[in-house]
Amino acid sequence: MPLDWFDSDSRKRFEDKGYRCLQDLLALKEGVPVSRARTRSCRRLQLGGVTYYLKTQDLREASLPLRKWASYILHSSPILREARSYPLLQALRIRTPILAATGHIPGLLWPRAALLLTREVPGHVDLAHFSGPPERARAWAKALRRLIRDTHDKGFVFGGVRFRNFLVPREGSPSPEKIVVLDQPRFGRSRSPRLRRRDLRYLDSDLALLLGEEEPL
Repeated sequence: MPLDWFDSDSRKRFEDKGYRCLQDLLALKEGVPVSRARTRSCRRLQLGGVTYYLKTQDLREASLPLRKWASYILHSSPILREARSYPLLQALRIRTPILAATGHIPGLLWPRAALLLTREVPGHVDLAHFSGPPERARAWAKALRRLIRDTHDKGFVFGGVRFRNFLVPREGSPSPEKIVVLDQPRFGRSRSPRLRRRDLRYLDSDLALLLGEEEPL
């Protein structure tokens, strides 16, 4: 199956290494595992001095739990939903990683396999692993809250805000414009008060955990 490439430099790097189709990348074993579940995995690898994150989901030999059937039938694989969220976020002038490639193997009810390849954002760290002083963490959380509220005002919700899904620069003053958003398969149009409250509740919960506090702020 062919890949949909969005970055010509990345395409050349991978094709020069012999990775020319979806099946090649699904079988890739290079790099360092970042996370792994029963059907999904994420690997970090370097090619030509550039760091990439490769997310894959393979359902060709694994069965999908019954509780997830409705979500996959209605909305497809989370990996493909994440890929679709990037143009929406960028249209709202929200920063995202560079999308290098995506692809999937069609199935009867949902994709039998899916893939998402993005480039690392240099000099950034996710908020869940932020190691600066507490006042700086609070400042970034405040900037993130502004970003979320501005996005809500434009008629969109994230569907759940976790610190691990937001990258911030290691240096520089906190501001919403500097935040990079990733891994948002539920991002979309909605003016639901319940979904808006959930976005902000998750943010407060993660900030409390980061600062070692018992109650969300």
